[in-house]
Amino acid sequence: MFPILMSKDERERLSFIDIPDSLPIKFIKQFEDAIIKQHHKNVEGVIKKGGLHPREICSCIYDVPLQTYFGRVQEQLSDEQTIFAVNLIILKLKDFEKNEKKQIQTKKNI
Repeated sequence: MFPILMSKDERERLSFIDIPDSLPIKFIKQFEDAIIKQHHKNVEGVIKKGGLHPREICSCIYDVPLQTYFGRVQEQLSDEQTIFAVNLIILKLKDFEKNEKKQIQTKKNI
């Protein structure tokens, strides 16, 4: 699994939303080119350093630099942006899981 990197304080502040602790590696591998471009490490290298923050994951999913995607913000806005990023990640993950199920069904029908 690919860890979602967040401080304990941030997780506590955002405890009212369901933030996963990690994401499937197969899901994250789709975005490895962007991860390498933005973090100069492959997926395994990023895992060794502890993972990525949801905003970083989101910027890799959409292959847009973090500053371009979220800009420079003050602390009170960063929680809102993290919530936004988590929601985008969850939507992408649900699409990924739905496609995985379709592929499994297709293989069973062959």
